Amino acid sequence: MDSVIRLMQLAKTEDLGVALSHLMKWNQKDPIMLANRHFILVPHAVADDPYLLVKVAGDMYLFHDLQTESVSDPILARLGVSVFRMTEHVADDEDWANYQEGLLFLQLGIALKILKLSHDHLASRSSYGESTLSHQMVKSSFAEFLVRFQTVMSSYAYHQKSLTPAFLSFLHDETHRTRKELMSVMGGHGYIEEGTAEWGYASDLLQNLFDMRRHTSPTATQFEIATKG
Repeated sequence: MDSVIRLMQLAKTEDLGVALSHLMKWNQKDPIMLANRHFILVPHAVADDPYLLVKVAGDMYLFHDLQTESVSDPILARLGVSVFRMTEHVADDEDWANYQEGLLFLQLGIALKILKLSHDHLASRSSYGESTLSHQMVKSSFAEFLVRFQTVMSSYAYHQKSLTPAFLSFLHDETHRTRKELMSVMGGHGYIEEGTAEWGYASDLLQNLFDMRRHTSPTATQFEIATKG
């Protein structure tokens, strides 16, 4: 539990590259890249390490030995992450499963980062002669976010010893939905100017990687049956 809480704190207080570097190491002896079937996210903090590893189809490869091509993504670059497309190998599902729990807390940390950005931005704004933070709609939005955030945390803690891929999938979806609703209170100016857009983009990308992996893996049917049942 302490390791995933640490991961959440890093996502809240540091750039995305630092948090991803921690995710690579927290649940295994060797640091393994975060990847879906085609793409690898490489934190700038460790990009020059000649011994970075990717586990592909049960075998271990040095990242720098893989055939990859750089994908231009200036938003992620500002957050400390580079994107590469694998042009030869395909990562296996067992490796991805090791990341589901850590990735959830990375997303929770990003949600807390966006909460802070939203609060700080609205604290500097006023409407109808009052601080924007004092408006009931804004207070209700923050309160609802905190309730949902705590619900995810409590659900994880309660089921920690019996977590299943389907239940982790549910927590991922709930976290993603809660984060998107929180961002709606920022307005266009805050969304663009305060960095919220960048962190929201990163969160969407991580969720898309998770969804692509979930729906293309051999266990996709099990996910669907469990979440619909």
